[in-house]
Amino acid sequence: MFDPQFTVDAELAPTFTLKNYNATNKTFEIHFSSPELKKDSYMVTYDINNLKGEEEEPLLFQVAQIVFWEVEKLKKEEMDKRGLIVSLTSMLNTEMSVSPTDMNRHREKMFKKNVHTVDPTLNLATVVNVHSEEDFNQQFEAAIQ
Repeated sequence: MFDPQFTVDAELAPTFTLKNYNATNKTFEIHFSSPELKKDSYMVTYDINNLKGEEEEPLLFQVAQIVFWEVEKLKKEEMDKRGLIVSLTSMLNTEMSVSPTDMNRHREKMFKKNVHTVDPTLNLATVVNVHSEEDFNQQFEAAIQ
């Protein structure tokens, strides 16, 4: 079972193809599509120098993460901005401030809204008598078995 905060909806998973590696400037194209986006296909150029080594993280997953980030960015670009424009115009040319307390509450609210925390559960408790360091070591070794 995956931690819910790291799951991806399989029906919305984008597909991608890598094309046109340019050895001179070390860039390549990522062509992708997603059922969440309006157009059928998109392309982003990426610099190989911005990638980790294959032994640190497999290239397939690095590219997939880039595609997921691009899809999220494009979803924001494609969304209806009318409400944002109304809010923005009402705030123009007005000095504003948010108290640290209000900002902390907002951050907490956004974190809780977007993250599903799965807390570990205690499923066994054992009472032991420890009279010396050796007792502790023996009890600890027995407990981790």
